[in-house]
Amino acid sequence: MRFLLVTLLAMASSTAVLGASMYEPRQADCSSYGEYEEYTGPCETSNCGASGTVCRNGQGCVVFPSFACPAKGCACTSY
Repeated sequence: MRFLLVTLLAMASSTAVLGASMYEPRQADCSSYGEYEEYTGPCETSNCGASGTVCRNGQGCVVFPSFACPAKGCACTSY
């Protein structure tokens, strides 16, 4: 039983380490999005983006292209 517990803990920790390294390349490099004027309009669930969309069905309003970069705009998403 102890061997099984140690094995499971080792697998979980190695998966966590591997998982973290898999996501590193996906960190935003804002230069890849090119030059653009930063969006400063509304970004709320009840007033999302330049068109003032109301996000429905549990959707949220998020900035794009990346949270780490200046906003190009906002859009409703369920992701």
